[in-house]
Amino acid sequence: MSTTKQSVFRKGSTTYFYSSLLFEKDDWQKVATLYEFVRRVDDCVDVVGGQVDTDRLPQLYEEWRGVVGGGESRYRWVNDFHTLSEQVGFEHSWIEAFFHSMFLDLHNTPCHTLKDTQRYMYGSAEVIGLMMNRIVGIHGRTADMCAQLQGRAMQYINFLRDIDEDCGLGRQYIPIEILKKHGLSSLKKDVALRQSEAFYSLMRAEINRYQEWQVQAERGYRYLPFRARLAVSTAARLYNWTARVIQHDPSIVYRLKVKPRKRRVVMTMLQALYASKRVNV
Repeated sequence: MSTTKQSVFRKGSTTYFYSSLLFEKDDWQKVATLYEFVRRVDDCVDVVGGQVDTDRLPQLYEEWRGVVGGGESRYRWVNDFHTLSEQVGFEHSWIEAFFHSMFLDLHNTPCHTLKDTQRYMYGSAEVIGLMMNRIVGIHGRTADMCAQLQGRAMQYINFLRDIDEDCGLGRQYIPIEILKKHGLSSLKKDVALRQSEAFYSLMRAEINRYQEWQVQAERGYRYLPFRARLAVSTAARLYNWTARVIQHDPSIVYRLKVKPRKRRVVMTMLQALYASKRVNV
């Protein structure tokens, strides 16, 4: 793995980086190539405390389209991703869906309904699950459905964890219809803490929704090779930990970004190893 690629991976997500170390070496490099592409594209629409370059995402989209058309990108990581895509069989529609969700972020398109949120998550997370399946050589309708649900579940916890940051970016991922159901007009800090009972009710209900998706996603673990199952289950356990912390005290999302420390990551890796050895494949 190149130093640059590893740096992007490590900086982007402690959970994903250390969990990914459990993949087979060849798969690990492919996962890092995927992560670098997704992270670099996502970063261009997620500028915190600064001005988003609205031309950057369209430029990257055209770079990718050019490579698909037989050209070569000026960016090494775009070329690397396209090579990986052709090697393992990513569908072009998945990558188009990913860019579509990024364009929704660029224009801060709010999610009014749960269907809106799920459409966004299909491109931002579910297709990543599909790509991960192809990286480890997994095909099949049921396995793919479970991979999509795993991506969706993890993304939804990110939405709950990052509410304060997303409000600052003008983003609305938790559906407006769900806010109304709980009597909330906004998830901005002052509103949520003033109406704490309604806010707590919303957060715990949405964590329950995440848990339902997560249970369904785990039914697909049996399709994964041992090392891949170990990596995915480690990441999922860490997301479960994040969910439990938020469920205990939902207001924590306005005080800090809930993330596991390296020690917890290592302990979770060992727990996943023990549990995986007991699974009949």
